[in-house]
Amino acid sequence: MVDNLKLKSPIEAVVAQFIVWMPVLPLGRMKITITKDTEGFGIIDVDKCKYIGTTDLCIKRKFDGYPESAVGRGSTIEEALEDTIKYSCEMLK
Repeated sequence: MVDNLKLKSPIEAVVAQFIVWMPVLPLGRMKITITKDTEGFGIIDVDKCKYIGTTDLCIKRKFDGYPESAVGRGSTIEEALEDTIKYSCEMLK
């Protein structure tokens, strides 16, 4: 349905949401939202990166203090989830 719409602005379809429990986090958990990338914005190979995962948890960057959330990509929902978790763990180091 979303793939057939032709609009000037992108539409992201939320295809999955996951709650990941990690004891190192202040609240103990974070939510990861997986969206389907319908336009391929900023991605060279759209076939390999059809899904994008983002976290609801932001971490302040050390060099400027601005918040940053983890983003992962994948050709499947599972790959995007795994990539997002890996990147968020890297950010916590």
